[in-house]
Amino acid sequence: RVKEAEAHFQVARDLEPGFLGARTTLAEIYLGVGRCREAQRIYEEIAKDTENFGGLSLPWLMAASLACQGETARAEELLQDPSPLQDIFPFGKLYALGFLGRVDEALDFATALKEERSPWLPMIVTIRATAPLYSDPRMVDLCKELGVPVPDWAQ
Repeated sequence: RVKEAEAHFQVARDLEPGFLGARTTLAEIYLGVGRCREAQRIYEEIAKDTENFGGLSLPWLMAASLACQGETARAEELLQDPSPLQDIFPFGKLYALGFLGRVDEALDFATALKEERSPWLPMIVTIRATAPLYSDPRMVDLCKELGVPVPDWAQ
């Protein structure tokens, strides 16, 4: 269904070329299906397109795309980025930690998001980019606690 998602993205982009939500969602889809370089390209485009108003570097999402490609040193460096904008998309850190194989740390972070009642968490635990985390039964337990179904692809 990636082709379908890409078609919907094109419609959204035609209507509003700068629509950040559509762009980051397409990049998440790419991460989930292993098209990591394409996700990285989108994050780089967003950073370039937002330069005029301070830039939006999306360090955690970029770290996820790099970790997904096996570029662990660069991903680790971005996870340390103190940018005040990094928590706009906290799911990027969750994905990056998962791709880096740091499952305990990722699940600790997800638990912290749950405790702070992050509105993102129910959505992000069902996106394929979190697939590396499902090797740990705590991720399944987290889905149950949130009242979201465990995705078929994770079972």
